[in-house]
Amino acid sequence: FACWGRRRAQLERAVTILPPTLLSAAINDYSRSAQTVVNIARKTAVIIPFGGEDGATGTLIVVVPRKQAETALYICRQVLRPISVALRVPALYERAVFDALTSLFSRRHLEAELPRIFSEAKRTHHPLSIIMLDIDHFKRINDTYGHRTGDEVLAKVAKVLRSCLRSYDTAFRYGGEEFCVALPRTALPAAAKVAERIRKTVQETEFLSADGTKIAVTVSLGVAQLASSDANHTSVIERADAALYEAKQSGRNRVVTATAQLPTQEVHNG
Repeated sequence: FACWGRRRAQLERAVTILPPTLLSAAINDYSRSAQTVVNIARKTAVIIPFGGEDGATGTLIVVVPRKQAETALYICRQVLRPISVALRVPALYERAVFDALTSLFSRRHLEAELPRIFSEAKRTHHPLSIIMLDIDHFKRINDTYGHRTGDEVLAKVAKVLRSCLRSYDTAFRYGGEEFCVALPRTALPAAAKVAERIRKTVQETEFLSADGTKIAVTVSLGVAQLASSDANHTSVIERADAALYEAKQSGRNRVVTATAQLPTQEVHNG
């Protein structure tokens, strides 16, 4: 069997048995993920595309006697199947770990990563704080300016969020217009300052609709610190979420901190 790689120039140099027009047709076929067998005199060119999530990234061309075409096609498919699966793995990983719209870590990744961060904080006895934040009146933004503008607002808030964090902090898109931030080695007072920096930066950032209309965008934030009584990461998230709820109920565009017990104390007003 003679095999050639993915690039057109390499194919044109290597496959001298194929007429140029037929070669071009073969390349067009595999770019559309087609599988075809081309008869040439007593020989057959078996052309099989393979690739990852983004379509064909390569092709395998095997020239064999016509009688062996079906066998060659079967063998090549068996050989390429695990290769194609392997090529898809990075895309599948990225889809599972990152949120496509905001490029933040996904909720699914949060469920895997936060237990590890929680366990590390418990083991080392270092503080760990969680920020839950929500875009204020986001439904109104969607209803007034459209979902495309809403998506742009989400992406821009995520960008602001990243700019306010340290390299070892972790931001997640929690769902809809809600975000979660894990702050390792950070006690509640310092975490509240980070939350206030996020709130202020979002408020000062310019957001525009598709027609250039300025949109007032603010966020509400709840902050909680890991307590010695917390059995798992969900407890501290629940307290931060309760603080977020209080921030929204008490006027929005503000930061509220939570104690180890559920009562909360407001620390910053916008």
